[in-house]
Amino acid sequence: MTVNVGNQVLNPTVNISADDINVVYNGSTYIRWSSTNATSCSASGGSSGWAGSKSFSGSFYTGALNSTKTYNITCINNT
Repeated sequence: MTVNVGNQVLNPTVNISADDINVVYNGSTYIRWSSTNATSCSASGGSSGWAGSKSFSGSFYTGALNSTKTYNITCINNT
C-alpha cells in the first residue's frame, strides 16, 4: 500500500512596522510590511489610500497625519 502525502502548506506570516511611531502634528512616516507563505494581503484602517488589496511586501507613505492612526494588514493563504 502506498500513502501519498501532499505538499505542506505553511501558515502565512506578515510583519508590519513604521519608520517612526511618534510623529509630530502634520508629520508623516512610512509604513512597511513583508509577508511569507501568503496568497493575498489586505489592509484596513490607516490613512487615505492605505485600505484595500496590498502586495506581499511594500511601503506606504502616510502623508500628513493630524490624529492617531492604526494600520492593519492581514495576509492569508489556503490554510
